[in-house]
Amino acid sequence: MLSRILVFTCAFAAANAASADLILGAQIGRQSLDIRVTDSFGNVEEDTSESDTSLGLIVGVGEPGGGSRIVAEWHAFSIGDEVDLDLLDVSYSYFFPSLTKSSDSQLRPFIGGDLGYGWLDVSAIPGYNSGDDSNILYGVRAGLNLALGNRVEFEVGARYTVVDLDAELDSRFPFLDPAHYEVENNKGWWVGFNFGF
Repeated sequence: MLSRILVFTCAFAAANAASADLILGAQIGRQSLDIRVTDSFGNVEEDTSESDTSLGLIVGVGEPGGGSRIVAEWHAFSIGDEVDLDLLDVSYSYFFPSLTKSSDSQLRPFIGGDLGYGWLDVSAIPGYNSGDDSNILYGVRAGLNLALGNRVEFEVGARYTVVDLDAELDSRFPFLDPAHYEVENNKGWWVGFNFGF
């Protein structure tokens, strides 16, 4: 099933890329991770890790003012000194008809879906060995896009991604259960500008 989804996504991306422009853009935004930590005794601690405001670059195919877009994004997180998380997203967005009647500027809402892969690496912490996990991730996104002419656009959006990564950390003490460091989901917002070439 997974291989069929990946083949379909790649074929769809190739078909769109053949008839679309290259989109390059920059985003500024913020993201948060929902984290769940379970120790060897079954005690559970849930937390939210907020990222600093950051600048990111995107690469995609589509056309400013066009009906759809495919974009690749990479997000890297460091949580304290022990945890590193990397998320690779490929998103497809569908653009609705313009809310404005002007041909010079079009304000259009968009919705989309994300499919990608994540890597979680937890270094050795007191009492436990290191652990890691990797898995497929998926999510949704929505926002507003303002196209000025047919080459420049500004947008604001939000995303929600199910990450579902669980690094198992073996205890260094005999007879104790392993601990678990789980990243459950990623929520974020962004403001950005894009150029079509």
